[in-house]
Amino acid sequence: MLTINIETVDALDLGVLVHAEVEPRESDWERIVERWGRFTRRVRSRGKQPLCLVISRGGEGPNANQRRALDAINSKARPRVAVATGSSVARGIVTAISWFGHTEIRAFHPDDLEGALRFLGIPPSERATVEGAVAAAQAQLTAARTG
Repeated sequence: MLTINIETVDALDLGVLVHAEVEPRESDWERIVERWGRFTRRVRSRGKQPLCLVISRGGEGPNANQRRALDAINSKARPRVAVATGSSVARGIVTAISWFGHTEIRAFHPDDLEGALRFLGIPPSERATVEGAVAAAQAQLTAARTG
């Protein structure tokens, strides 16, 4: 079972990360960090700011070591991140990540996709594209869980 997955939408400079209900496994996290690093370098090479929409199903989120690995990339990438979650634990992790100072990050209620997209600067006309990326990332989690 995958514990975390990412889809990228290059046209929007957006990574869409979907997090399962459990803490990310190290192997899954390493794969995500590597993919996120490649994506952010590609976006930054075009002179753009990487964007990320995180959809958390209520899991605990990344542990301290995983957050440090992510911060190593984000200290150079300087992304803007919107986290959609109903979990108070995940909202606390958003706060902890913001303390590093390398990431513009804010938590949103899971039903407030519009607010998250507004924060990221993604126009409402692109909502269907974003929802498609979310569905693709979630489908891979589901397929991994049932397959």
